[in-house]
Formats: sequence, structure tokens, C-alpha cells
Amino acid sequence: MRPSSTSLALHRVIACIASAALPQPVAAGATGEIELFNGKDFSGWTFFLEEIGYNADGRATISDFATITPERTIRIDPAMHGALMTKRDYLNYDLHLEYRWTKPHPRDDSGIFLRIRPPFVWDMLHGEQARFYMVQLQPPNTGDLWVLGYSESMLRTSPERSFRPFGNLELAPGGHIRRHLKIQQAEKPAGEWNTVDVHLKDKTVRIQVNGVVVNEATMLVDLPGRIGLESERGTIEYRNIRLRPL
Repeated sequence: MRPSSTSLALHRVIACIASAALPQPVAAGATGEIELFNGKDFSGWTFFLEEIGYNADGRATISDFATITPERTIRIDPAMHGALMTKRDYLNYDLHLEYRWTKPHPRDDSGIFLRIRPPFVWDMLHGEQARFYMVQLQPPNTGDLWVLGYSESMLRTSPERSFRPFGNLELAPGGHIRRHLKIQQAEKPAGEWNTVDVHLKDKTVRIQVNGVVVNEATMLVDLPGRIGLESERGTIEYRNIRLRPL
């Protein structure tokens, strides 16, 4: 028996209602790219901070350390140590962004956080810290890779590029490695715009600065996580923050 026109219409209505109830995807462009920053406000972004209690009791807001400029950039003035962070998790993607230091200083220091996992805190007093990988943005060290919160074995590069933080090169078996030095220098002079492209797929990552491959690593934790922009030292601006899922 063929269904009646009334029955077909009813099925269409039910299907439309069910579809509307499902989570809707983030708007993407014709190439499948997602704009993580719309240039107008911090929709889709939240944060976590090192200052004790600020993650839980609401004393801090994004505006305490980050603003949007008339030029539609994100400007971070790091009055507090922490990071802007997307509200959504992402696993495999190509990430593109541009940054510059607005008041260049030898101690400028920021970073791009990848695959941020709970707890979304940075409480060094009690030893609680979000788990993430960081692409260092710090003249002249832009392109170094760091492991924070995760097991320090969950990122591997060639041994000659693997350091403990701020220490001498250690190649002894069983050493806990956190800092993985860049392959080569690719930053532009202080104050100019730089591009960073991150290719993150499964357990591998490749970092390009201004079109030059500056780091590659394997053995990453293969779990979805959030993306962050660090607030640490020096005023930094970001723009054209785009992501293409893989």
C-alpha cells in the first residue's frame, strides 16, 4: 500500500522537528573552514586562569585580560596568566592564525594551546593544571613545542631537540621531556605580523611559521581538546583565526 499524501507530509514534519533538535554545526565557509573568531565579540570562547579561585568564583572575566580592537583583532594584555579557550573540542584539523607583538620587548611570551583537556584550571599551588600541548610564541623561540599536564612522554621529536624546561640537553634514558626545540628560525622582525599553521592529525603535529616548517612531532594524545591563546607576558594581537576539520 502506498502512503497517503497526508501521511507523507506528517513524516516530513516529524523529520524536520527531529533535525532541528540535533546539535547544529559551527558555520563553515565554502572550503569547510570554521572562523573561530568572528572579529566582533568572544562568542565561542571562554578562559582559564592561574590566579587561585578565579576559575570557580566568577571574579574574573575575559575583559580583564583580552579585548577586541577596532581593527577586529584580539588583543591580549596579560594582567593575568592563563588563556582564552574555545568552548568546543576539536581533534584533527588544520589551524591558521596570525599574530604580532604590539609593544615588542625581549621578555614577550605567549603560546597557542592545542588539545586542552580538563581540568580547565591552572592552579600551581595545589598541583592542578589543564592538559595541553603548546606552540611557543616567544622571540626567538617561536616554534618550540611544550607538553604541559599530559604525561611528558606523550610528545616525541628527535633526541637532539628535546630539553627539560630551561635546562641543558638531557639524553639519558627515562628522562622526562617537556620542551622540544624548533628546527629553524622563521619569525619576522618584532612588531610585524606572523602566520602560524598547525596541522594536527591523530598522534602527529606539524608547525609552520610564515610558511616554513619549524617543528614536527609524534606520539601525541589522540583525544579531542580545546584550542587556546595564552596570556603570559607582553601585549599580543591575533587575527584570522580559522580551522579546517580533517
